[in-house]
Amino acid sequence: FVFPAAQPTGQHWRVGHLDTFKNIELAGEVIGAVYLATDLGEIRRRIWRYAAIVGVLLIACSLVALGLASRLQKIISQPIEDLAQTVATVATEKNYAVRAHKESDDELGRLIDGFNEMLAQIQVRDAALQRTQDELETRVVQRTSQLAQAQARFKFIFDSVPVGISLVEADDVKQHLINPAHERITGVSAAEASRPGAFQRASHPDDYRRQMALAQPFIRNEVDHYSAEKRYLHRDGTVVWG
Repeated sequence: FVFPAAQPTGQHWRVGHLDTFKNIELAGEVIGAVYLATDLGEIRRRIWRYAAIVGVLLIACSLVALGLASRLQKIISQPIEDLAQTVATVATEKNYAVRAHKESDDELGRLIDGFNEMLAQIQVRDAALQRTQDELETRVVQRTSQLAQAQARFKFIFDSVPVGISLVEADDVKQHLINPAHERITGVSAAEASRPGAFQRASHPDDYRRQMALAQPFIRNEVDHYSAEKRYLHRDGTVVWG
């Protein structure tokens, strides 16, 4: 070991050492010095050992955290992912019969229970709406069938009665429909009767004015029908009562 040269009182760093000098004074004069040399190798080795221990602890803590995260993912993240998947299924397929799977009775479990209860209520309402729609469709079919039967009966009666019948607009300009008896009486076909003025041309002039006077309540929409007996001018020139 080589003693260093004397230095002022204090600590001085060297490579691998810490030197401490303390002067000894007597009657105001420096008569000597105390020198302490400290080897820093042990401290350095402890630092490396502590660093290794800290590194091992960090690795161990990371592994523990990873294991806990994997465990918590099954407890927390996985139910949330399942709930999100259920929401996506309901939104895309409109299937309210699916349910989210409950893993625990914590806050997340209560959330899933509330979501499933909401789906159950929506399913009940959807089923009620579907039944109502089915009933309405059945009624529409029935009413359509009844209307078709009524139209068939009306056409049978309309075509069979010997009295001339014509369906006209309130302004008496155009006939929409006449029955075969009306065609025989007037000699005017159904195609001709739909032309403007055909009703007036087929009527006797005197009786047409009288009938128009009787038809005024019908024209003013005060009544939905009226009847009158009058003379028609047949195509062959004969006068026919109808």
